Amino acid sequence: FLPLHPAAPHKFLKGRFNKDLSCDIAYVGNMYGSRINEYEFLKDKFGDGVKFFDNKFGQDLADLCVSAKVVVVPNFPFDDFCWSDRIYTILAYGGLPFHPRTYGLSEEGFVDGKHYVDYQTEQDFVAGLSSLLEKGSDKMRKEIIKNGQELVRGITYDQRIKTIIDNVNSL
Repeated sequence: FLPLHPAAPHKFLKGRFNKDLSCDIAYVGNMYGSRINEYEFLKDKFGDGVKFFDNKFGQDLADLCVSAKVVVVPNFPFDDFCWSDRIYTILAYGGLPFHPRTYGLSEEGFVDGKHYVDYQTEQDFVAGLSSLLEKGSDKMRKEIIKNGQELVRGITYDQRIKTIIDNVNSL
């Protein structure tokens, strides 16, 4: 059994700042289930600094990643052993992912506060975002993005597939 885990795209797109996408917090993804409550909670706590974006892919997503200070990855439907490729893609495109705490990411080498910022509880959610948005946090955000990009350069789909093929050939 050789799973194909999520990974970064083989091509890292360079985003361009877009004032229409500019915001403190970008909430990206389809709106359904508990995501609706999560988004409403964000809007209640952070107001107009939060914008919702649906169907952002490729260059549009890369532009969003560099235009928003933080990109929130919704908490649902992920768990410790299931997550999407969003964290890899956001980093590859120059964004700062705020991601649900996921055990599997630590096995990949991701370190909270170094490669991304995670949250688990409502308190983590508010405290984490508040610290990322406080005055003077630009340098910290840029350092996390830089570290995260370096990490995901070694975790692309091309590399994942090569590992699977090498494993199959060694059987």
